[in-house]
Amino acid sequence: MADASTYGRLAVPVLGIGSHLSYSYLQMSLPYVAENVQVVGILDSGHYMFEEKSVRVLAAVLAFLAPPAG
Repeated sequence: MADASTYGRLAVPVLGIGSHLSYSYLQMSLPYVAENVQVVGILDSGHYMFEEKSVRVLAAVLAFLAPPAG
């Protein structure tokens, strides 16, 4: 996108969930587009991590949406 450099960084919390294929890319790229980033790696999964590791994906999403009180 030619105009991507004109966008501001996201101020809302952002969750990235990456398999062994995308985890490193998410770690490098998401901080450029968002201020509050959490990246979770499910490194023993491939392209279909929502199917292959659904329990772990769901756990990561739920933890992000409702972090433990502390």
